[in-house]
Amino acid sequence: MRSHRLVAPTLLCLHWLAVPSSAAERHAAPAGAGTLCSANTPCSLPQALNGAVADDEVVVHAGVHAIESAGGPGTHDVDVHGAAGEPRPEVRILSETACGIAVGSGSRVAGLRVRPWVATAAAVCAQGDAIVEQLAIDSEQSQTKGVQLVVADGAIVRSVSIHLPSNGSVGIVAGGVRIVARDGAGNAAAAMRLSIRR
Repeated sequence: MRSHRLVAPTLLCLHWLAVPSSAAERHAAPAGAGTLCSANTPCSLPQALNGAVADDEVVVHAGVHAIESAGGPGTHDVDVHGAAGEPRPEVRILSETACGIAVGSGSRVAGLRVRPWVATAAAVCAQGDAIVEQLAIDSEQSQTKGVQLVVADGAIVRSVSIHLPSNGSVGIVAGGVRIVARDGAGNAAAAMRLSIRR
């Protein structure tokens, strides 16, 4: 009888350990194509973002990536970051979108340079307790009016640099608070750089 008591829990533990994780690593490269999104066959960044589901990791490889419509897993919690050991990838937002890169609560966006090239509602949007870190948002084009970073209450923003042009762009919207490029008289400043560090 004692041997039977030991076998059943052991089999249950082995079965639990054998269950595969649903998380996937999705790779994006500037010349990526298709839907495989593997390390050997990367896809485009929009494909990697839009195909991501909860707990996925989107590895963005070095080079210039283009997003021509709203991109991102939306409400899913994903980890979107530059590839380790490679130069920081550049993500260009090329169309007017609600959010160039949108991630859900529990997500992380890190190690990217995001450059809005048109008037976009927001370059990066992060919901809930998302983490936004090691990000550079450069809005150097005169037509890039809009918000550069939108984060919900509870989000963590650290080591982020934002360059605002002289067109009244809003740097960060967080819980209703706005940081705007203005001079002391309330006029649009020539330009402003925001740097948030831990």
